[in-house]
Amino acid sequence: MPLASPLLVADSAAGAPGERALFVAVAPLDGEPATRGGLRKFVLRADGSVVDRAGAPALDTATGSIRSAALSAWRLPADRGPLYTDVARGPLATAENAVTVLNPALGARLLGVSARGAEERLERIRTGLTASGRIRSLAYAAPAQPGTDAAVVFTATDDGYLHAIDAQTGAELWSFVPLERLSRADRRRADSPPRVSAAEEGGSLEVYRLAGGGPPTEGEGASARSFLLFGAAGAEASYFAFDVTRPAAPTLLWRDGAAELPFLGAIRAATAVARVRIAGAVQNAAHLVAIVSGGDESTTTDRPVVGARRGNRLYFIDALSGALLWRAGPSAPAADVDAGANLRLARLDRPIASRVGVLDLDGDGYADRLYAADTGARLWRFDIHNGATVDALVSGGVWASLGTADSPGPSRDSRRFYHTPDAAFVRDAGVTFVQLSVGSGGAGGAVQDYFYGLRDYDLGPLPAAVYGTGGWNASRVLTDATPLVNASADAAPSVPPRARGWRVALRTGEAVSAESRTFGGAVFFTTETATAVAVPGCDPPPPARALYVLRARDGALPGYRATRFTALPAGQRAASVQFILPLRDPRSAGVSGSGCAARADGCPAATLCYVGLAACGPLPAIAPVRTTWAQLDRPP
Repeated sequence: MPLASPLLVADSAAGAPGERALFVAVAPLDGEPATRGGLRKFVLRADGSVVDRAGAPALDTATGSIRSAALSAWRLPADRGPLYTDVARGPLATAENAVTVLNPALGARLLGVSARGAEERLERIRTGLTASGRIRSLAYAAPAQPGTDAAVVFTATDDGYLHAIDAQTGAELWSFVPLERLSRADRRRADSPPRVSAAEEGGSLEVYRLAGGGPPTEGEGASARSFLLFGAAGAEASYFAFDVTRPAAPTLLWRDGAAELPFLGAIRAATAVARVRIAGAVQNAAHLVAIVSGGDESTTTDRPVVGARRGNRLYFIDALSGALLWRAGPSAPAADVDAGANLRLARLDRPIASRVGVLDLDGDGYADRLYAADTGARLWRFDIHNGATVDALVSGGVWASLGTADSPGPSRDSRRFYHTPDAAFVRDAGVTFVQLSVGSGGAGGAVQDYFYGLRDYDLGPLPAAVYGTGGWNASRVLTDATPLVNASADAAPSVPPRARGWRVALRTGEAVSAESRTFGGAVFFTTETATAVAVPGCDPPPPARALYVLRARDGALPGYRATRFTALPAGQRAASVQFILPLRDPRSAGVSGSGCAARADGCPAATLCYVGLAACGPLPAIAPVRTTWAQLDRPP
C-alpha cells in the first residue's frame, strides 16, 4: 500500500494531452536501490485510469494498491547520487558537505567513534546501507527558469534522509542527511522496515516559488526562484531551507533547530508559506515568512521530554534567511512561561502538532488570519496586523475548546486534534462565513470522537475588547456546551441563522485520519477504525478505513451520494482527498473550441477525486468560476 500520499504533476512529458505523472511510494522491491525507497512513476490518464509504462492498468481496484506486475516508467538506475550534510551553508555540493571518508570535517571526534570506526561508518552511509527508510512525504519542483536542469521529485524518508530524484529518469541527483543523524545512522541499516518511533516518521516537505522580488507565484521568468523547506523529524528536529532554482545544484540557505526555535517539538506537519509585513523587522524584500507550528511534545517514544513543555508554540521565520521574526508561547504556569515570546497566552499549554491554516481575507497578498488546532481539542484563531511592530503583530487565542483541556470531564471527552482545520468560505441563507472543518482522533481508548463543521462569522479584525488573558473573551469561545446541530442522526439537519455549526459523531473506535477537504459544497474526510487488539511483539492489524462526504453547510448527505461514508480498499492509506482538474476534459473529445463555446455547459472539467490511489466516485460537474486574482508584477 502507498506509504505517502501520491504526488500528481502536470508537466509529466507523459504524452497525450490531459495526462499527468503519478509518483507513488510503496515498499521497495528486493534489489531496488535504497535511495529510490520504493518510489514509482506511472501515468494518470484524462479518464482517471492509472497505467504503467506498457499502458497496462497499474492498480488493483479491489485493494487500492499497485499491481505487483505494474512496470514503473523508470528503469532501475545502477548508480546513486552524492550524499551531503550541513557542515557549511551555501552551495550544497562542496567537499566540506560531502559525506565521504575523505572529508576531514566528518572525523572521529564529530561522529564519536575511533578513526577507523568513523571511516567504516561513513562508508556504510555512503554506499546506501543506512539509507533504507520508507518514504513518508513527497514534493515536486519544476525548473524555476526555463532551460535550467530537470524537474525533480523530493522525498523525505523516516530515517531522516532527503532525496532528489530526476522526474524523467528516476536517477538520484543527490541526497542529504542532517549532520546529527550521521552519529546514529548505521543503527537502522538492518531494519526492514526501520524501527522508528511514530514521532520520527516522515518529516515535512514544502516547495514554493518566488517571482523576482515579488509575491509567490506559479509563473516562470528569468528572475523566478524556487525553494524547498525540509523538516527533519525526530530527536534532532530541525528545519532546512534550500534554494532549488536549479534543482540539481541546490544551495543550503539556513537551518533552524532547537537553538533557533526554542521549545520546538517533533516535526509532523508541513510549514505554511505566506507574506507578512512587520514594522522595524529585517525581512526579505518579498516579506515571505514560513509559519511553523511547534510540533508534538515528545520527540521519541523512549526519550520523554523533561522540564518545560515542547510543541506549544507558533513561529514566524524569514523564509530566505531563517531568522526568527516572531513567536507565540505560554504565559502560565510559572515553570513554563516563555519570556521571549512576542505573544503570550495562558492557555497555550498543549502542542500544536499540525500545519497552521492561513487566509488572506482582503486579497492584498498578505496573510491576515491563522487557524490552528492543538492536542487538547482546541481551535485557535489569530489575526495578523500587517505593518505593526512585532509585539503588536498578532492578536487572538482560543476560539473553540471541544475536549477536556479547559474543563474537566469524563475520559470519553478527552479528544485531540492532530490535523489542520480546513478553512473554506461558505454561504448559507444569505450569510458568508469561514467554515472550519476538523475532526478529532488519536486519543484511543473509549473516547467519543467527532467531526465538526464550525462557523466563524467574523471576517475582519476584531476590537481589542474581545480578547482576554486566555486570548478570547470567554463568552465567545465555542465549547461542547455550545448548541451545535446534531447532524449524526438527522437526515436533513437544519442549521439556524447565526448558529455556530454542526457535528457528526464517529463510530466506536473511529478517528479522523487526515486533514479534510472542502470542494463543491461538500466536506471530504477519511477515518480509521481499529479492527482488533494488537498482539505484543507483532505488527498491529490494519484498521478499517472509510471516506466520508458531507454537505458543508449542515453535515447532511449530498444529493449525489448514496451513503455518508464508503469503505476504502484494504490496501489503501486513509490520506487527505485530492481533487484533480484534468488538463483536457475527456467528455469534450472531438468538440472544437467553438463547439464548446456553443454548448450551455461550456464543456466543464470532469473533476477527479482520489484518496491516495482509490477513486472517490463521481462528482457533480462544476463549471469553472473566477474566485480570486492578483497582479503578479506589482512591487512587494
